[in-house]
Amino acid sequence: MSIMYKYFLTGLILLFSIVQVKSQNSAEQNYLQGKEMYESGRYDFAMEILKPLTLPTNRSQFSPYAGYYYSLSAIEKGYTFLAEEMLKQTIAQFPNWDNLDLARLWLAKVYFDEENYPSGLAIINDIKDPDLKQQSDELIKSDLAKVEDVELLTDLYYLYPNIDGLAITLADKISSQPLMKQDRTLLLEIIEKFNLNKEQYNFIEQFESVKKDVYNVAVLLPFMLEDIVPNNLKRSNQFVLDIYEGIKIGINSLKERGINVNIYAFDTEKDAYKIQELIDSGELDGMDLLIGPLYPETVKLVSDFSLKKRINMFNPLSSNSDLIENNPFCFLLKPTYEHMAKAAADFIKNNHRNKNAMIFYEDDPRDSLMAFTYKASIEEDSFNIVLTQKITGLDTINVYNTLTQKVRFDELDLNVEDSIRIIERYNLNDYFERLGRASSYDEMKRIRALEIFVIPPDSIGHIFVATNKELVAASAISGMETRGDSITVIGYEEWLDYKSLSLNQMELLDIKFIAPGYISNSNPKLQDVYQKILYSINTSPNKYHYLGYELINFVGEMLYQNGIYFQVGLYDQEFYPGILYQGFDYSKSNDNQYIPIIEFKDSHFLISNQ
Repeated sequence: MSIMYKYFLTGLILLFSIVQVKSQNSAEQNYLQGKEMYESGRYDFAMEILKPLTLPTNRSQFSPYAGYYYSLSAIEKGYTFLAEEMLKQTIAQFPNWDNLDLARLWLAKVYFDEENYPSGLAIINDIKDPDLKQQSDELIKSDLAKVEDVELLTDLYYLYPNIDGLAITLADKISSQPLMKQDRTLLLEIIEKFNLNKEQYNFIEQFESVKKDVYNVAVLLPFMLEDIVPNNLKRSNQFVLDIYEGIKIGINSLKERGINVNIYAFDTEKDAYKIQELIDSGELDGMDLLIGPLYPETVKLVSDFSLKKRINMFNPLSSNSDLIENNPFCFLLKPTYEHMAKAAADFIKNNHRNKNAMIFYEDDPRDSLMAFTYKASIEEDSFNIVLTQKITGLDTINVYNTLTQKVRFDELDLNVEDSIRIIERYNLNDYFERLGRASSYDEMKRIRALEIFVIPPDSIGHIFVATNKELVAASAISGMETRGDSITVIGYEEWLDYKSLSLNQMELLDIKFIAPGYISNSNPKLQDVYQKILYSINTSPNKYHYLGYELINFVGEMLYQNGIYFQVGLYDQEFYPGILYQGFDYSKSNDNQYIPIIEFKDSHFLISNQ
């Protein structure tokens, strides 16, 4: 090798080293500048500066850092796809990077935000750093707490059985379910494997449901004793006193069957402070069952106490599913609004061929929930909801107007498919034939002026009217009478109390009632219970007397058969016949799933969905 060649080669190497050092210095400067842009909240500039450093042609020791801060900037800007791709690239290209687990944690967060939980957990499963592993558990608990699908969480747990955060989240979800829905074997496995507190997860084992000779039941109702005025027959809380009278008479009925229940009445006065005072006193600690309370401000306190002390509670009047959602010890005597709507929808799906329907609903939470649960349920069976109309304020006449709106033949625009008329094209052949036979201009004018319903006769199969207000119900009923066709009406059992609705109308208009509190006049036990209550209070009993009587007899029988945690046996049987009510079904939820749909036919009420 010549001396000149050696000098040339040495110079070339030196030049390359200088270029490389400059390149490294430039990469470092760009990285630091990009990082500064990120930290100052200038995310677009940060991404623009950092992106070139992540290219394979510009690879350096700063590339993984550039990719990391580029991803964080993209997340801040909402460019999750770009963040995901860059984090995946960084993790793949720099497997020995010191901050690899941090990049994994952020990629898992991106996946969770996209609800791609399997990919997020797969990434978390690779995290080795103990501190970041703890942070990943907190991330899982936070993000997967939003997942309501327990089956999905269970499948994920079986894929990744050693991730603490996932296991704890699944245990939380299982324990918040009604007991009959809980996978108790899996819950126990998680509790033991991860050394969790059984009591924290309300884990009830069958042997804990002890039977007793005498059961103590607290009745927590707003008696408002201080406000009761003697001889005042118009008490605002008379229904509360009637429920309690029914409970007391029902206690005697239980005693006749050898079931001993002591009741302890507490006046809640609609007062949360009064309830808290009662809880703090310890008087409720020894109870085997709590009945009530009724009002939201007091229910929450008692529900929390019920959950903490693991004492079953029964709400006699509410249909609010929120009460039973997170407390497996809370039960409703009535069905939830959602289940009532679904029961009505199931009846229609099984009995109606005409799949066109209309929904009217009152502008309040209960009726809105009923209406849209009903809508979703029948649409699953390809029903066509041609109109969903909210009734607000004094607009009750709108139901009548919608049902009875007419249009003249000569004003009918056949080229306009309005949302109602699209149900069915009018058969206009008869109209044109009559015009053709008209013998005079005046007769043609009369034919053209004829009015027809905008909603064609018999084009709608049924209407669902979600309201307990008499004016709204009366508007719908009047509209149906005016139309004179065969549309079925679905309404609430409260309608049966309306003086404006006659038995004759019920039968002629084919009205069906969602009636969980239905008591048949042909029930042979009704007369006996009627006489018992009449003898005790010296006045004719009403539905609240019957409710109290039915409630205490049902829960007393459940306590007698199954012990203090009667749900252990209650969930195993699909139907329990009632004394006055038609029956009870708690096999799928902590509310009563047996929901009669009734109608008046051939001069008597009958159950349509049996």
